[in-house]
Amino acid sequence: MKIIKTFSESRIQQPASRVGFSLIEMLIYITILSVIMIIVVNTMILMTGTMRTLRVSKELNTGVINSLSKIENEIIKAQSVDETASVFDSVLGKLVLDSPLAGGGTEKVEIYLQGGVVKINRAGSYIGDLTGENTVVNGLVFKKSGSPASLLKVEVSLTTSVGEKTKGETFYTSANLRNYK
Repeated sequence: MKIIKTFSESRIQQPASRVGFSLIEMLIYITILSVIMIIVVNTMILMTGTMRTLRVSKELNTGVINSLSKIENEIIKAQSVDETASVFDSVLGKLVLDSPLAGGGTEKVEIYLQGGVVKINRAGSYIGDLTGENTVVNGLVFKKSGSPASLLKVEVSLTTSVGEKTKGETFYTSANLRNYK
């Protein structure tokens, strides 16, 4: 005669073997994985904040390099400074230069601050902005050295914002009029 064992009967008769994980082992694994996940998430948050800070610094440096190099080039090319039309030693500075033309004569080049943006006009025509869209210029100061002015000092105070990060700084440069007469 054949004896057929049911599933429940065969399971009861088997020796106790270890199948799966115990509750304590599972809790330890979950705890370890939770700690690892917290570390990874915190690292990602810190990296994101650092990247924003780097983007703000890059934007600020790019803005100042573009504006100051253009201002320096215009000063170097200029023949003289129109001291009566220029505004010196003010945060809303304005510099009017007489730049030589290729065919002879001069044209007026005007560098000024308006609405938080450094702008440039050449011969009465608006040329463009010297600062980027995320950069606000808080002050543009021109200082002259000598009379008539042949050395000009420039001070630019910028603030840049990218997302929630904001950074402000003041930069300085100076340039000589090379075509000074």
